[in-house]
Amino acid sequence: MGHGNSNKLYITHAEHTGELGQHSASVGYRSKASIPHARTQTPFDCCALSFQPFEHPVCARNKDGTGFVFDLVNIIPWLKQVVSRPQHNNTNPITKEPLTPDDLIALHYSRKPSGEIHDPISFKPFSEHSHIVAIATTGNVFLAESIKGGKDLLEDNKFSKEDVITLQNPHGITEPTALTGAASAAVEAKKDEKPKVVQPKSVVETKKSVPWNISPYSSGATGASFTSTSVDPHTQSTKLLWDEAPKTCYNFLMLAKAGKYDNCLFHRLVPGFMIQTGDPTGTGAGGESHWGIPFRDEYDSKAAAKHDSRGIVAMANKGAGTNGSQFYITFRATPHLDNKHTVFGKLVGGEDVLDALEKLAVKQGTERPAKPVRITEVVIYQDPFEDYKARLAKKLARRAESGEDTAKSHKKPADDINWFGVKVGSGDTAATEGRTGKGVGRYLGVKRQLEEQGGYGGVPIGAVDDSKKKRRTGFGNFDSW
Repeated sequence: MGHGNSNKLYITHAEHTGELGQHSASVGYRSKASIPHARTQTPFDCCALSFQPFEHPVCARNKDGTGFVFDLVNIIPWLKQVVSRPQHNNTNPITKEPLTPDDLIALHYSRKPSGEIHDPISFKPFSEHSHIVAIATTGNVFLAESIKGGKDLLEDNKFSKEDVITLQNPHGITEPTALTGAASAAVEAKKDEKPKVVQPKSVVETKKSVPWNISPYSSGATGASFTSTSVDPHTQSTKLLWDEAPKTCYNFLMLAKAGKYDNCLFHRLVPGFMIQTGDPTGTGAGGESHWGIPFRDEYDSKAAAKHDSRGIVAMANKGAGTNGSQFYITFRATPHLDNKHTVFGKLVGGEDVLDALEKLAVKQGTERPAKPVRITEVVIYQDPFEDYKARLAKKLARRAESGEDTAKSHKKPADDINWFGVKVGSGDTAATEGRTGKGVGRYLGVKRQLEEQGGYGGVPIGAVDDSKKKRRTGFGNFDSW
């Protein structure tokens, strides 16, 4: 079928066996077996020494820019010199290069509530096909596509090309390297060369200006800080849903600006369900809205948000139309609360804080936390209602100025004459003032003017057509007979 000198319309035996082409079903298997190195690699979430999932990941950097991930509890005993293992004294278990505990870099992986490791920027989950890298100066782990700007978006710190450590690159395995589980031939060839050592920066200067990648409603700073005697201070950032529940969001912002939520106690906790707060009295029976009266729900609109995930912020109520100041944060999706409670926010940061809140102990027989947990402060980063008020005030001011100028300079003529031609509020007509309307009244005005002048050309109006209009009755006279 086009191979060699054969013009036959079927695959010949020579073509099928591979003499003139590769059409056999076993070609892929044979080509894979002919590769001179193994292509297996350690899973990205496992220790390269124990081949078990790590809990305290650290990185050992190689000379070629790659790195191995070890569990701290496994690599430290390996590096430590003992009588039974004198050959392990400060030696990398994979490359056999010198390695000390000070050379290890602590890694920071981002995990979902389910425990799945993902990229902190794009939220794409890691897999065996992902190109995973780490930043030596910060220890944060990303996908390679998330560091193209030369900046660590989590810490807002710039880094150089030498600071990037490749932990996994399945598409870049072209020869035996450290990533395949064997000693790298390239490393062996460069043993005599003095590598360029880049010392990790212990103290990184941070910019005082606001970073470009910081969201106006969630900048990683304190949105609502939850503290207690057993939980260290943490932060949570919440995004309010202005379009879905504008009145509820306005109520929340006004109460937050008034300081109603400062030092507010979390009075109800149901692990696996939700945690509730917003009552200044701390009893769960108080709290008023910004207007001082309960306001209506907004879950019946077409664009209303749903209880479809963890970290949903919604209003607590006693029934339909009884919203006040209390709200709750869900620990899981709660679709049975849809069309009962108004969702007005969603958690966009601080999942570890939500996990810590869910793990708090509860008083026996109640739903109150055993130890007090409070909101220390609510910081508002963006208030669209204030922006709207400012724009509305400017618009009304411009409209008032333009309205005054229009009223002074552009007064419509004869706007006080009705359609009969009579000036409103007086008996004068437009015709007597030299003005005639454009409606039916202009004819009436002309007739009145003629009547005042005494008819058409001095002839009385009543005498013009009297002869023509006189009706003859009877048979008349018979003089002509």
